[in-house]
Amino acid sequence: MFCLVNFDWLFSPVTSAFPSPQPSFYLSPAVTSSQSQQSLPVTSRRKPAFKAPKKMKRETLIRSASFNPKVCQYWLLSGVIICLVTVIGIPFLLFWIPLGLLLTRRYLEKMECSLYTRSLVVKKGILTQTEKTIPLEKITDLGLVQGPIMRSFGIHTLSVETAGQSSSGALISLTGIEDVLDFREDVLNQRDRIEASADSDGDSPADVTARKGNEALILGEIRDILQRIERRLEEKAD
Repeated sequence: MFCLVNFDWLFSPVTSAFPSPQPSFYLSPAVTSSQSQQSLPVTSRRKPAFKAPKKMKRETLIRSASFNPKVCQYWLLSGVIICLVTVIGIPFLLFWIPLGLLLTRRYLEKMECSLYTRSLVVKKGILTQTEKTIPLEKITDLGLVQGPIMRSFGIHTLSVETAGQSSSGALISLTGIEDVLDFREDVLNQRDRIEASADSDGDSPADVTARKGNEALILGEIRDILQRIERRLEEKAD
């Protein structure tokens, strides 16, 4: 391993006004061979083909809920009652009435509830807007609550309960939906349609009949086994 420096450039004729200040270097054969081995192209790994993300099915809007403006009066009156009951909140009534009028109207403007083909979408909030999408097949019940004050304003509270929710009680509560009984019925009917279509997807009438026949045979065999077990138990008891 050694290097030879070529000094021939000192004795070569001048080809320019300023000769190259850096001499050229020649490496030994051992060095050049090792460098040539290192400079061999490395076979690049084959990159996996790019897969485009699957497009989500676009849902169709069935119905959007409208809210009764009287719900603002209900919220405002509820705040007044709380201030009177707590006694400490009585001095805040002067601030709550003008501020409550502004906040309740703003909150009502931001509240939305839309029924789609496969989900129920709820949006609400003033400073921080929250949006919740509830699959219809997970809805177990839609409850209605109407207290004495609500009855005077002609409004209800609709509570949405789902299967598998961690906390007890309703997942979402919406107060003041107009025609709440019709809206509740539309949501439940759409949920039943989804469940019925999920049960019948990919099954022809012949397949459904054959499956029912197989289930009947299995139930008959289970019944016969239980009868034989009962007879043996009776024989042993005798």
